Amino acid sequence: MKENRSKSIVVTVMVVLLLISAGYALFYVKNIKEKESVRKMGQQSGEPSVTKEIPETPIPSAASWSIAKQSGRKEDFEAYFKRDLDAYTKERNVPKGKMKKVHYYSKVIGEKREVYIYTPPGYSKQKKYPVLYLLHGIGCDGSQWISMKADNVLDNVIADGESTPCVVVCPSITPKKNKRTTQAISPENVEAYEKFDRELTGDLMPFINSHYNVSDKRKDTAVAGLSMGGMESLLVGFSHLNRFNYISSFSAAPSLDTSLLKLTKHSRKPKLILLCSGTSDSTVGDIPEGYHNILTENRVDHIWYLYPDGGHSYEVWLSGLINLLLRM
Repeated sequence: MKENRSKSIVVTVMVVLLLISAGYALFYVKNIKEKESVRKMGQQSGEPSVTKEIPETPIPSAASWSIAKQSGRKEDFEAYFKRDLDAYTKERNVPKGKMKKVHYYSKVIGEKREVYIYTPPGYSKQKKYPVLYLLHGIGCDGSQWISMKADNVLDNVIADGESTPCVVVCPSITPKKNKRTTQAISPENVEAYEKFDRELTGDLMPFINSHYNVSDKRKDTAVAGLSMGGMESLLVGFSHLNRFNYISSFSAAPSLDTSLLKLTKHSRKPKLILLCSGTSDSTVGDIPEGYHNILTENRVDHIWYLYPDGGHSYEVWLSGLINLLLRM
């Protein structure tokens, strides 16, 4: 992208995303306040988990699924999307997958790039696995999802039979080494996201397909992300509907070309499009809901829910990841 476009986008997102850097720093610090925040969301440890099959009337106050899946109401969140995050993120005595950092060469960036790759328990070269590309937020790298214990989530949903074993790819959407900065919101970091569409499809996906036993079929391929990565997942997914069958976005950042959020009679319809955000997110505000509204106006079938009292924070993003995995 041209430098003037990068500067223009930085100006657009700077005000809205100013707090992201500080928010992300919290992910790497374990403290009691985080657990208290999760409990305030109403996750009761003794509450039975919701299965992959969605009941028609799980509680009297819940709307029918056709309404509830986009209502944004607290009652429908509790009926269809609420999960005990502690139960999913804690390390249990179950078969473990492997999370490993590897490197690949990116012709788009012009250097070696790091990527974190999760392979499920019992990973075998005799079968092809679905693959999920899981994107982080601006100013972070692929390890952000590991800091939120995404590997534990994957181990647990697979062990409980709630999701199909899959390979998960967490790339690092960062500038070239000589352009990196300590500022989360910088022209260099924004430019990295602008280039990532080409890097993903031209460099990373071919690397994964040639080095791991993953299916290269559209029906087995998913993309999801949080914040700036949530915006990017919508961009990538809708730009390449012939490649992605699952598109998910959690607390998506601004700057997306919303003309992409449509399906034509020639488009390949994704099996699942899922968006979510927190009701108390003062960082991206109502940007994610704006994307939801555009999808609704364009008659694109999708799931949209709001996490009660959720901020621009890990509980919203883990909730989105879990609800995606349970529907893959």
